[in-house]
Amino acid sequence: MFTLYLIMDKIRANNITRHFFSDYPNYTINFVISKDFPEKNTFPDFSLAVCDCDRNLLKARHAGIPSIAFSHENNRHESLMGTPWLILDPESITPFFLEKVYHRSFHLPLSVLESARCFLRELTMNDFPGLSVLQEENKDNPSGCFFPENCPDCKQFLSDYINHQYNFYDYGIYGIFLKNTEEFIGIAGFSPCENGQTQVGYSIQKRWQNQGFSSEILPPLLAFGKNELGLSHIVARIREDNIFSIRLARKCHLEILRSD
Repeated sequence: MFTLYLIMDKIRANNITRHFFSDYPNYTINFVISKDFPEKNTFPDFSLAVCDCDRNLLKARHAGIPSIAFSHENNRHESLMGTPWLILDPESITPFFLEKVYHRSFHLPLSVLESARCFLRELTMNDFPGLSVLQEENKDNPSGCFFPENCPDCKQFLSDYINHQYNFYDYGIYGIFLKNTEEFIGIAGFSPCENGQTQVGYSIQKRWQNQGFSSEILPPLLAFGKNELGLSHIVARIREDNIFSIRLARKCHLEILRSD
């Protein structure tokens, strides 16, 4: 459970809590409202702070707490440069946003969604063996691979992807894992493409194919892309002979681009 310190005047802080509990009544979170940053040596695990002045952002950084700057009409004189995270209104505080701030701050992989049998999260170096299996199984089908063709150093590619892709684009290719065992079974996610479009794709290891995982994952993934990431034009690039993927894409009302 997150403890969210709202370091600002009580009226603005109460406005944030009111909006949050109105939109997410079933989400468990502990709000602490204070005009000044608490003077103490330790804070609960999973603590975050929302501050509207430079002084308190600096104190949050010294305390090792991820912080979010809140810009409003009465603090235009503040630079709010002590954090990479900034909001302009109370509605910006969502459960997913808090998860993202915390995980990005501590370089932890972010879980993005769950389905009946699976969950999706950002890739880590521990996923390299599973990605390598997927690569070997799709050596004649590059669209089913994570690594580019003839990649000179796949481990370095994965490391660079983890360190840059999610931070820069705020999305990427995620690993698919079974809920009960956390076993890697494939990949799914988004990639940037031309004309402001975003491409969605997935690839399942052979021993997990024909069990309905693609149909289970794609609809919530598209909803996540639209609702949480703000992706407005999502397309699918599919080979003409991949009849199942074409049917699934059409069922999800995706624009289909031809893939060689």
